[in-house]
Amino acid sequence: MSDEVEAAYGWVEKKVAFKPPMLGWQTALKDGLLEVGEFPYNGFTYDHINGTKIGGTIFDDAGQRHTAANLLEYSNPNSIAVYLHATVHKILFTTKGI
Repeated sequence: MSDEVEAAYGWVEKKVAFKPPMLGWQTALKDGLLEVGEFPYNGFTYDHINGTKIGGTIFDDAGQRHTAANLLEYSNPNSIAVYLHATVHKILFTTKGI
């Protein structure tokens, strides 16, 4: 089960998360943290790990913002039902037919 969750997160990250540009002040802050001993430097990663790192952003290289709604372009519109003003108590997912 955890392998499936990891794969799903990896797929979503490829579609709506991006490596941000490092601005001057961000580089200075990172370098300052490393200088005072906040290690290790983990570079760019989505992983939740101790130390300094560069995390992802929802803005692509062109400055376009991406959200979960962007994932709908990969869906099958014939299999999605949208109910307005509905209260959700449970969401069931199936992998049949995939």
